[in-house]
Amino acid sequence: MTDAAAVRDALAASVDHTDWRIVGPLTGGRQSGAWLVEGPGGDRAVVKLATSPDWAERLSTAARSVARVRAAGYPTPAWSAVGSTPAGVGFVIQEFRHGRPTEVVDERVAVALLDVIASEAGLDPEPARCWSDFVVEQVGAGLDRLVDEARPDPGLLAACLSLAASAPLDPRRWPRTDMVHGDLRPANVLFLGDAVSGVVDIEAVGSGTRAFDHATLLTHQAISPGAVRMVVDAGVDAAGVDVFRACCAFAFLDLARFSVQAGGGADHRRTALARELTSRAVAVEQLTR
Repeated sequence: MTDAAAVRDALAASVDHTDWRIVGPLTGGRQSGAWLVEGPGGDRAVVKLATSPDWAERLSTAARSVARVRAAGYPTPAWSAVGSTPAGVGFVIQEFRHGRPTEVVDERVAVALLDVIASEAGLDPEPARCWSDFVVEQVGAGLDRLVDEARPDPGLLAACLSLAASAPLDPRRWPRTDMVHGDLRPANVLFLGDAVSGVVDIEAVGSGTRAFDHATLLTHQAISPGAVRMVVDAGVDAAGVDVFRACCAFAFLDLARFSVQAGGGADHRRTALARELTSRAVAVEQLTR
């Protein structure tokens, strides 16, 4: 079945969208696609398809968390329908927001992104899905596995091991009651002018420390030195030096792992990514001494 056919089935399975039509796929996002659809009155929405059976199951739980954080003012689009097509493809239909992501994170953009992350403080939408527990496992008992899967070059490995060296391995020592987006990259934040119009691709939402989202933001390539310092300072303020450094170590190695698992890229691209991540890891090291 094509994605377009699955989108048509999703619309047919949603009581409020049976007479909507497909406009076309939306560009952007690394791991999953989104489709723009339109109702007979001109209203627009976005259909996202689950990429796996596990992710389809995840959507129903995430819907409750999305509703909670929206009620607290978090700027993510409303979800109007979550379900599965007759073929078993999970889907979510969500509000369409105008805007586009930014390519370059300078100090001005960093202020807006940091405001979004600051709004995650204390929201605790899903305690049973705690990103802090996950990172503790990844940089603790699971570190050898993470390194094997990421295949970092010696420079990146050394820089990340240095960041992770002082990580508290007792989850009780980590902040646990913030909201965590789980993939807060500039590609997932829409802007209209200087203002954030929507935070999307929120299916991985959970609880934990918002410093995880600061660390994820630092994996973006085009970010100015001043913005790097701002993000680092905010991450340290959110969780303390040791926890923030551990989040960064994980985020950098996890992106390297994703690059390996995604495949298809030329070796020189992975080499360039490793060089960029190493430089960023060294910057975090220097700024958190």
